[in-house]
Amino acid sequence: MSSGLVYHFVGIKFLDSLPQAKITEICSKFTALAETCRDPNGERYIVAIHAGSNNSPENSSGGISHAFIVIFKDLADRDYYVFRDPEHDSFKLYLAEFITPDGSFRVVDFQDGQV
Repeated sequence: MSSGLVYHFVGIKFLDSLPQAKITEICSKFTALAETCRDPNGERYIVAIHAGSNNSPENSSGGISHAFIVIFKDLADRDYYVFRDPEHDSFKLYLAEFITPDGSFRVVDFQDGQV
């Protein structure tokens, strides 16, 4: 496995009908995963989660309104989060009812300098 931090980018377009208060609540639940997600030994394994709404003047978001970057110390931690963490799985089920069904949800993972 490659070494180095793993950046897990998530871009979301929420339903147009969703009130701002609900979007704020969802974003808070997402960022709280940094504290609530635990590995099998009960340890936190997410380095950090950064989040915000789109404010780009480039008009190239493809409808994505909010972005999140989840940082992991390595690929093994990212893989645990994506494939095995029950807290993350629960959040994904919760999130599904608030996002557009047209595919306005994107995930891109990368390690800095690995091109």
